[in-house]
Amino acid sequence: MRRGILAAVLGVAVSVSAFGAEMSWDDQLREMGYWIVHLSTINAVNGLNLSREQAVKLQALAKQVESAGAKAPLQKGAMHPDFMEVRKTYAELRSLLLRGEDVPASFEPQVAKARKLETDLLAASLAGSPAAGPSGSCQRCHAAPSKAAKAGGRESFRVPLMGMQANSAAAKQSADYAHVEGLYGKALPTLKRVSSQTQALLTDGQREIVNKFACCLIPPKGLSDPVRAGQAAVSEGVLDLLKKVRACPASYWPTAKEGVLQLLARGHQMKHPGATEAERKERRDQVAAVLEKARAASDVEFEMNKEALCTELKGDPVRKASDEQLAFKTAYFLLSPGSADIYAAVLRRLATQKAGL
Repeated sequence: MRRGILAAVLGVAVSVSAFGAEMSWDDQLREMGYWIVHLSTINAVNGLNLSREQAVKLQALAKQVESAGAKAPLQKGAMHPDFMEVRKTYAELRSLLLRGEDVPASFEPQVAKARKLETDLLAASLAGSPAAGPSGSCQRCHAAPSKAAKAGGRESFRVPLMGMQANSAAAKQSADYAHVEGLYGKALPTLKRVSSQTQALLTDGQREIVNKFACCLIPPKGLSDPVRAGQAAVSEGVLDLLKKVRACPASYWPTAKEGVLQLLARGHQMKHPGATEAERKERRDQVAAVLEKARAASDVEFEMNKEALCTELKGDPVRKASDEQLAFKTAYFLLSPGSADIYAAVLRRLATQKAGL
């Protein structure tokens, strides 16, 4: 018996020593936010088919931003159990992407599960109160889990989900800025300064790819097609879903429609964990209208309008951006913390290809 107790104690000691002390809630949130952008940066870089000269120059700019204070916020401390699982999955995904390998279909459900764990926890933590933390703290919007209160065996949160106050455009813009500042911190002025240089290194075609790029964990299958980098309007998954919707017999459609709506609602919740109940209902109604529009279209009409239908179904707003905004977006994705290592991986692959290995 004593041997069993000793083994259990030693097991706990090993676990604690492996991860160190538990990270602060702010640090945990920053790491989670970093993973999404970092993995997206790898997908963007891999989709650009950079030349060696471009990769070398982009790596130099990435090092400038990093030296200004944009360090990758990855630590070895312990986190919330759900975040620990997310970290493990994202680290495995990163290794695949850095090697330029396709993500196996068998691994995709694990990535989807990790993203859901992350967004569910973020949604539960939303406080929507400026008093929830000091300026510059993630806790201004995300309440930390309470150690004292337990609900169903899991830590509960001190503040119930309220959503951003008024969900106004100004509030959302403020949140976007906070996330950028949380990632780049003191390096933000440097990032802005080199943004035009970053964009100037790309060809017209590459700039167009980045202009249309959005955060994504798993890249589309056809990265050899430049418009597939990141999340093209007509992505394989969305287009395939619409084709299946069109092929569904009328007698089965009411049941199938409900299933599709629930599936897309889960996806929307993962992308927008702070959405209110009213916003989720509005989005559901919009999606239902798109599905009916796709079913009613003739084959010719569908082929002509499939890109617009996919864009509507994804729900990503299309905004006209200024040249300055596009340049900043290019730098934001291509120079994110840790991107110097991404370009090092690209240069190794290019060297291997040149050697014919």
